[in-house]
Amino acid sequence: VSTVGLQVAAVQAEEGAVFRTTKESPEIPKVLAVMLLRTTYDAVDSWGAYQSMAEYQKNFAIQLMNGFQNFKGRYENYDLSELYNTSRLVESRSGGVTNRFYFSFLNDAQWRVIGRAIKRPADRIRFSRVVGDRLYRSILSGEELKADVPS
Repeated sequence: VSTVGLQVAAVQAEEGAVFRTTKESPEIPKVLAVMLLRTTYDAVDSWGAYQSMAEYQKNFAIQLMNGFQNFKGRYENYDLSELYNTSRLVESRSGGVTNRFYFSFLNDAQWRVIGRAIKRPADRIRFSRVVGDRLYRSILSGEELKADVPS
């Protein structure tokens, strides 16, 4: 009976086990990631969709907090350890935005928060164009890149 019990326990343990390979996360250049996130943030500020940017930041932080477990689960086959290595994040001065998956998570959170404040489809289109125009100008001038990302 004890042998059968051990075999059943072994089968149950194997069924509950999760086997995965750990892949390296793809990266996005820091300059590009910062420019995209910053341009959207600045557009929110000038558009006036929120009474204050503190309100926007609070909503953004809540969105990140509520979505983080899903983010981790979605990319559990990837090595996300760099996102939890504080000394490495400080050293790279990237805040993790160079991880393409984390960048996408941040970008999605930004647009979800913006979408809750800008509800009319026509306003959303105009806002998207404002962001696109600012992004285009940033790329051409390089001003934001120099200001946001130290060499």
